[in-house]
Amino acid sequence: MCVLGLMMMTSGFMANPILPLYAQALGATGVLVGLVVSGYFISRTFLELPTGVIVDKIGRRTPILVGLLVSILGFLVSAASKDPYQLILGRMLGGFGSAFFFCTSMTLVTELFDPSTRGRALGIYQAIEFAGTFVGSIIGGFVANLVGYANTFYVCLALEVPTFLLALFSSDLKREAGRRVTSQSSRPRSYAALKNFTLVAVGIAAFLRLFDEQGVINTILPIYANRFLGMDVALIGIVMGAKAAGYVSTVLVAGVMCDVIGRKRTLLLGIGLASVAVFLLGGSKDLMTLMAFAALAGAGSGMIMVPLPALVAESVPSSLRGTAIGTFRTMFDLGAIVGPVSMTVVLGLAGPTICFYVAAAVVLAGVLPAAFIREKSR
Repeated sequence: MCVLGLMMMTSGFMANPILPLYAQALGATGVLVGLVVSGYFISRTFLELPTGVIVDKIGRRTPILVGLLVSILGFLVSAASKDPYQLILGRMLGGFGSAFFFCTSMTLVTELFDPSTRGRALGIYQAIEFAGTFVGSIIGGFVANLVGYANTFYVCLALEVPTFLLALFSSDLKREAGRRVTSQSSRPRSYAALKNFTLVAVGIAAFLRLFDEQGVINTILPIYANRFLGMDVALIGIVMGAKAAGYVSTVLVAGVMCDVIGRKRTLLLGIGLASVAVFLLGGSKDLMTLMAFAALAGAGSGMIMVPLPALVAESVPSSLRGTAIGTFRTMFDLGAIVGPVSMTVVLGLAGPTICFYVAAAVVLAGVLPAAFIREKSR
């Protein structure tokens, strides 16, 4: 699962640095460029919850294989696109495939370990996954310079095919995923899972984490560094690399913390750390302080992310884990859509510094629902 997650994230994030440029090369302007970028998350938002229900009904292995196949189709459509609308379709197919794969894989990883070691396992899995986003983004820029925008998607496809074959022929995956096929859950039980207070609190935390991640760190921070501090793209890349390093290094520690001091305490510490880091970014004026606080923001984000799936998995019966994780990931994706839109509105009205302060307050608000989570003893 670590290898599959790493390859999926690497291939998926190779396209991220070139998406707006590729869209413009195909004739996109204004909102069409934004739809090319956000189409991936829009389609995921609609499919995460249904995927969770499907996973609980048919098991884990088939949705993983379907997700990889649909992702391959998405890369193919994107590479062959002749206009922005075809590219949006390709990105939406990529989002569909991602929803199938990551919702199912997260469910499966939570089931491979008992509560005493689940946090560490999730920390390792997410650290390796996120390393793929870092590697993919860097490789994608170099590949695009060598072969062009469209052909970059063929390279992504070339990475995805052996990933699918590995999943298809893995006897371990067949045995473990097959052994954990759950009984079909009735609709009332699915609705009962959605009313779980822990699931609601985790959903809010997930929403706020992606609101901050996509809205401030990935949207406002680059604009602030370039337009207001005069930094070029290379320096901005270094800042974003510091954020990624903070995330990867912290999720491993956060996994241990989840198993030692508990999921709830780790989550609360992460929310506080992320809020402070985003607030401090608003006052940063040079490269070193931006790097330091971006790394701190990445650390807070990692500390938030690790306990969330563990809390979800432990708050519902095993027959509803897929549904619950699909619900949590839907909130995750909604944050990725709402964050960039709302923060760019604040940017136009009040400037970048206010964006950081508003986002810090929004993230900190997640402490209130998280404080009332009733964590089960392990």
